[in-house]
Amino acid sequence: MGIYKSPSSISTNFTQNSKKLFLFLRIYLLAFSRLILQNFNAFRIGKARHKLSFKELLLYYTPNWYHDFSELGATTYQFKDEIYPPAQRIKKYKIFEYIDDAIVYVKNMPDYSGDISAVELFCADGFYANYMAQKGATKVTGIDIEENSGEGLTRKSVLAQAKLITKILGNDDKATFQRDDVFNLSGIYDVVLCVGGLYHLNTPEKLLRLLREKVRHVLIIQTVVTLETEDENYFISPTPEWGWGCRFTHAWLLRTLRKNGWSILHEYRNELAFNSRQCDRGSSYVFCVPNK
Repeated sequence: MGIYKSPSSISTNFTQNSKKLFLFLRIYLLAFSRLILQNFNAFRIGKARHKLSFKELLLYYTPNWYHDFSELGATTYQFKDEIYPPAQRIKKYKIFEYIDDAIVYVKNMPDYSGDISAVELFCADGFYANYMAQKGATKVTGIDIEENSGEGLTRKSVLAQAKLITKILGNDDKATFQRDDVFNLSGIYDVVLCVGGLYHLNTPEKLLRLLREKVRHVLIIQTVVTLETEDENYFISPTPEWGWGCRFTHAWLLRTLRKNGWSILHEYRNELAFNSRQCDRGSSYVFCVPNK
């Protein structure tokens, strides 16, 4: 026996699907029109050493990037929602500042040889990995366990985007990207950048403990923290309503870092005002070095 659907429900579903289809076509028509405006005799953008393929151009012009790379030398097209653009505006300047400070810190170390190795964990499209490459890191690795991210129209091939934008910016001789679990991190790095990932883990302390053996000089952290309480003992996993990840306070983060062998040289906080839940609104930044 079939399930009866009222004319009104059919009409509603048709309208919703039509809107999704229209948005999908709009995105790809926009991307294609930008391709037409390019000089097809010279498929080069930015500092790319080689011509870009049609597939690469389509990836570049599709407006679903996490970050706008304009400040690094190439404009990318973020998905225009209430999260991506404000998230970048709120977080980037403190992270940039910490990266700049880390480069100077390493150069002032007695063991500085002229090379600086760095890794960006949870790298997504490689925004900060490319910033590190431009600011003095000579060998940068980006790691993310998700080759693809997002759903529907926001779904993106983040590692393909990272490799492409690195090529466009001319940093592909310094920065490489790989799909892997951050817990599989091998090698030792002068600078480790851990941005936007701790709160996605069920066991963030395990990673902070592991990194103690992987960081030669500087660890930079940015993470969401809860604003519901300031209790240094507050830690919950999984995150309420998510079923995965975790939430903790700024005080818990500082205490856990110190407990696992880190000296905190600077810490900062601001608020992600676009998030409605208090447990999603805090943003913590920490510049720390391993205890000697």
